[in-house]
Amino acid sequence: MNISLIMVGLTDMGGEFRCISGYDNTQKKYFRPLLKNSRIDHNFCTQASKKIKLFREATYEVESLFDDAPAPHIEDIYVSRLIEVKEIFKNEEQIKDFLHQISDPSIISVYGNFIEIVNAYPVVPESCGHRSLGTIIAKNCKVYKNDRGRVRVDIIDQTGYQLNNLPCVAHDMEYKKVGKYNNIPIRLGLTRLWKKDDMEEKFYWVQISEVLCL
Repeated sequence: MNISLIMVGLTDMGGEFRCISGYDNTQKKYFRPLLKNSRIDHNFCTQASKKIKLFREATYEVESLFDDAPAPHIEDIYVSRLIEVKEIFKNEEQIKDFLHQISDPSIISVYGNFIEIVNAYPVVPESCGHRSLGTIIAKNCKVYKNDRGRVRVDIIDQTGYQLNNLPCVAHDMEYKKVGKYNNIPIRLGLTRLWKKDDMEEKFYWVQISEVLCL
């Protein structure tokens, strides 16, 4: 079985590791390709003539689907190899139209009404959250660097709901440009369960996959 995904996520996971995600325009659903016995890395994403880039269509051989993958990471699938990558959009206007078509009406519609603020960071508690991937059209968006030089994002969605101090983990520099933006697509993600050293609980941490100031 093969699956063709319009790539909407390419993020850094530390070192050479990457997280990739795509949207199946047939099933109208996000998927996150994973490898069973290794991790997606730079080499996987830059194979000769099959370089993964945002908004290209990548076709994968599916090794197995998750049976009722537990929320919020309901998008996970195992793939065995990358078959081909091809261009499908002719210009930025077509990309914008696509992103608006797949966008969610609000941040809450992606994660559910579970977001908490812990030590100034937006998180989702363990065993909560509807899903882990989404796209919104942010009414307002500010991208900046904090006092440690790390890229952070403040966003307000179309309902007026606001989240601040969100890490941006985009691999490509063009999708984390410092600036202020209005009514632009924002790709939302959610980490795996993780506990900071000085904390007692594990959380899913809300993050920005890309700021799409096309």
